[in-house]
Amino acid sequence: MTKNKTIMIALDAAEPTLIEKWMEEGKLPELKKLKELGVYGRVNEEDQKFIELPWLSFYNGTNQGGHGGYHYFKWISEKMKYEEISTKNTRMSPFWYEFNDQELKTITVGIPFTPKDKNLNGIEISSLEPYDRLEQINYFPKTIKKKLDNILGKSDNIEDISANLSKNELLKIKNLTLAHNKKIKILSTYLIENEEWDLFMLVVSGPHRGGHRLWGKPADLSKSFNNEQGNQGESLLEIYQAGDKLIGEVLSKVSEEANIIICSLHGMGSNQDRSAVLPEMINRIVFPDIEKEQKLENYSFIVNLIRKISRPDLRDKIKNRVPLFIRRWISLYLLTNNKNWQSTPVFVITGDYYAAIQINLLGREKHGIVSAGEEYENWIKKIKLGLSTFKDGVTGEFLVAEILEREELGLKGEYEDRLPDLIINWNNAPASQHKTIRSDIYGEIEWPTPGKNPDGRSGNHRNQGFFIGVGKGFKPGSEIKGIQIIDFAPTIINLLDQETPNFMDGKIISNE
Repeated sequence: MTKNKTIMIALDAAEPTLIEKWMEEGKLPELKKLKELGVYGRVNEEDQKFIELPWLSFYNGTNQGGHGGYHYFKWISEKMKYEEISTKNTRMSPFWYEFNDQELKTITVGIPFTPKDKNLNGIEISSLEPYDRLEQINYFPKTIKKKLDNILGKSDNIEDISANLSKNELLKIKNLTLAHNKKIKILSTYLIENEEWDLFMLVVSGPHRGGHRLWGKPADLSKSFNNEQGNQGESLLEIYQAGDKLIGEVLSKVSEEANIIICSLHGMGSNQDRSAVLPEMINRIVFPDIEKEQKLENYSFIVNLIRKISRPDLRDKIKNRVPLFIRRWISLYLLTNNKNWQSTPVFVITGDYYAAIQINLLGREKHGIVSAGEEYENWIKKIKLGLSTFKDGVTGEFLVAEILEREELGLKGEYEDRLPDLIINWNNAPASQHKTIRSDIYGEIEWPTPGKNPDGRSGNHRNQGFFIGVGKGFKPGSEIKGIQIIDFAPTIINLLDQETPNFMDGKIISNE
């Protein structure tokens, strides 16, 4: 056991502008007190591009070039299909698995996307989120499951479906999120008081899922909430305050000498995602002379059947009621699309906050047709130019803020060549404002749900998070600049007096 324990509590995807505003107004008293006792800073304040799967960057201490993860379904070029991220195709090396002091004990609660094969001295409860359709709670060691299930009790799932929800459905999500928060508090305080640990890490998921569904909604959900144009988070205040209260109650069980980190790795804002129309935008650019009604993709009978018999929200409801392995199979099968690869020089890759484009490159993709060199570069230029012509059909505002080639990301590492060829950064305007999308060159595209977000999410991720540090290396009442997600692992390792692995790229966060 180490002399000074370290505890980290992450308010997942908590938006720093809201955190700062509500601390200043005294609405988040526990966070405000901790900020005054330690150091405060923005995470990714320099606005690093392509912040996808931030938890992999967190626990690996490397960026996407070093670990290769950018979505939980990853495009595998040599197989021409998607696979779930795993240790076979992605670096997944949580730093608490590799302490040089094998006696150190770690407890983690709710950290997502950890390896299925566990190798740690302690307890790990991953994917502790009742709304995730493609994950399930995973206990290590398995012998602790029964004990903790008795403490948690039965949870009602938050059914996350691709649809715009009613006021009552949104209120249910809010109430279930708050109820889940209370259970996490009970579980965490039990583990802190009854199990041995040197490092305790907890992820509070409320700000994440609440942000996706409640961003831009009024605090009183009984009022009208059709307008999702603003960057307001009033409806999230109760969820943030529940997280603030949880922090105070959990830390009351911890020694005053413990090192404390409170954070979010990324934030939340209005949903800017235009991925719903991106495939058609690409089709218009690649096949400008083909009538838009003509089928450009050669779907199999099964895919056509699934797509025809149900809307996305109904597919989600069906998937939520079948075993986990079937849910994953359906998702992967639908993503593959069974394209006619011999006539597909460019295609869209599944992303999260960012959209991604891949060139069907000969020698890299299993069914590649585009030659390296001039032909590849011509397609890159054509796609970048073409996408830059699309704008909102009413306001005339362009959809794309920036298109970056892989080399421009500066994400160096052994997996750099596994990242997409092009990354699209959408403009800041909410996507829900669209009725039509228009290009003077490629024509008009109807927005799938005029005036609304196709997936029903009013909020989506932002690059910046926040950091509060109290203890070793953190000067009380100060601010610090330049924090990146990859800095968390070296910092926590240093707080525990351990050696930082050579493969990590991050630095130690400190201002003393």
